[in-house]
Amino acid sequence: MRHAGHIFVVWGGNRVLASAVVDRLRKAGRTAVLGGDERVPNQSSFLGERVRQQIMTAGAVLVLVEDTQCNRLPHFPASGPAFRPNMMFEWGLALATLPRNLVSPALIGINRSELPNDLVGIWAPTFCSYDANSMDSVHSTADSIVDSFVSYLTSVKPELPTSPWDGLLRWPKTESYLNNLLSNNRSILVDHLQLVVPHIVIPAIYDGRLHELSKLLDSCIVTGSLPEIALAKSIINYYISCQTRPERLDELRYLRQIFKGLRDTSFSSPWGRAISLNFLGVIERKLARRDIYGNTHASIGASRDYLLESERELSHLEHSYPDDPKSTSLWKGFVYFNISRTYDSLEIPANKDIFLDFITRATEHRREIYTSYKSCGDSWRIESEFLAEWLAAELATRRAQGKPDNAIIEDALAQVRRLLRDNARAVGRLLSQLDKHIGEHTDNVIRQNIIDLQKIFS
Repeated sequence: MRHAGHIFVVWGGNRVLASAVVDRLRKAGRTAVLGGDERVPNQSSFLGERVRQQIMTAGAVLVLVEDTQCNRLPHFPASGPAFRPNMMFEWGLALATLPRNLVSPALIGINRSELPNDLVGIWAPTFCSYDANSMDSVHSTADSIVDSFVSYLTSVKPELPTSPWDGLLRWPKTESYLNNLLSNNRSILVDHLQLVVPHIVIPAIYDGRLHELSKLLDSCIVTGSLPEIALAKSIINYYISCQTRPERLDELRYLRQIFKGLRDTSFSSPWGRAISLNFLGVIERKLARRDIYGNTHASIGASRDYLLESERELSHLEHSYPDDPKSTSLWKGFVYFNISRTYDSLEIPANKDIFLDFITRATEHRREIYTSYKSCGDSWRIESEFLAEWLAAELATRRAQGKPDNAIIEDALAQVRRLLRDNARAVGRLLSQLDKHIGEHTDNVIRQNIIDLQKIFS
């Protein structure tokens, strides 16, 4: 399986520089692999298995390209430009297995025109020759290569989210990157999805990209070793089932079995178990409400137990990741709200205080997530969803407390007006740009449509 963050460094005859580049990459926080080191070196016309595996499992490749027959590499006779065969083999294999934009040649002391390869559209900057006998010169060249390469790699391969809150903030770039991979290399897509999908499934659904994410997931072959992808698919299927009224019992029962299986699965993501337990609890409650066999209280009890177990998982994550409180707050907003609804479904008077406790906690977390996302998020759809969630919890809390809800509804309407106003301005700016670029041959009906829309969004 590919390691999304691993960088394989290809070199030929310039080991001192290659070692310096790998060292600099590691100091820059990247996982770098020095290519070409066979456990049992042999002189042959094919790549060793170790090197082949290193390339096949890399997430990106950096090729150090230089003339191995120049004077500063005296162990090669100076008979004109030449490139080491092993470098060319490894470079070719990398191009055959990775998207072109993730195979990056650094041209050292040579020009593009001297290379026997098509470099159109490929990152291939040139660097000055260096003195192989001077470590200062070697380190200076290594620094230049790594600085340029890391900057380029960050632009084409954005840092992927590692937590739920990170997934919200990075969602637009993450989606674009994963879609690019879909058309280039599906094996890397699968590896990346396994790492990030627990953190992007909610922003994708809230941003109206449910079917797009579903398409990405359908391109993956889900096996028992990829539970994160199975979890995301199940969450998407749950949201799709919620769009039908009433929800189909056979679909809910099928999803319950899937989430039950995931409950006992070993996830790579520490968030997988807590998320799966949350949805399992919700589905159990929905099935209980439509139970025709008299097992309602047993199902509601199971729902409560799953949700409380999810809460314990989140509390553990809160202690494990103290620097990321918003991620646990995001999911606690879901879990506490769902627990409160489960207790409310029991219709036991003694549970009223428990219901009020959990719905109050849900309100606090949902308010925090809404205000935080409003200040730094960039999707008005996601912001609207968080506003609706906070409003639902706030109103339920006020009703349970016997307080009037006029003020909170007016506040919510003010936020809705702000969202409409901000997005109307964005639409207005777009229409103004269209108006500026109307040509003399533009259809009169189209012209009038633009004018009418400008009046609405002015």
